[in-house]
Amino acid sequence: RPPAPPAAPGPAPRRHRPAGGGAGRGDMVEAATQDEWLEHVKGMLRSGIEVIKHPRSGKPEPRSMRLVESDTELAWVGRNGKMRVVPLELVTSVEPGREATAGTAAAFPSHTFERTGDLERVGLYMSLFFEEGFSRASLDIEAPTEEVRDTLVRALRLMIPTREESLLERYK
Repeated sequence: RPPAPPAAPGPAPRRHRPAGGGAGRGDMVEAATQDEWLEHVKGMLRSGIEVIKHPRSGKPEPRSMRLVESDTELAWVGRNGKMRVVPLELVTSVEPGREATAGTAAAFPSHTFERTGDLERVGLYMSLFFEEGFSRASLDIEAPTEEVRDTLVRALRLMIPTREESLLERYK
């Protein structure tokens, strides 16, 4: 696994949201800065990344997840053929599944995976959690590889606005 890109010069990264994760897919060229790396991942997301969406009810199904609306929303086509969209400003956290290590058990990132997941695949799982009152509690995704999952977790954590940024934007 290639090393994580160096921190970009300038302001320190947000401390309340850990960067976490690997550097990206095997075809990803190592970027010189975190900003370049993030732009590269956003480009991949704009084109669409094939994932398996684990719904609250029903069985998991493949979906192409993409970044839309000036990189502020994630979208995919649902079972009914309609475009489903979630605004990143409503995401409160992005959590990966945790594999078992010495002294700890494997952990699913959300309750949905307890119904549809497999502990042997927990390293591929991630969940986006939303503000209270949004129509869904979480968006539960299975990435094709751990490397892609780690890249998505890291990039989305960097992309979701802080609570302060979200409020400032809302009341501009």
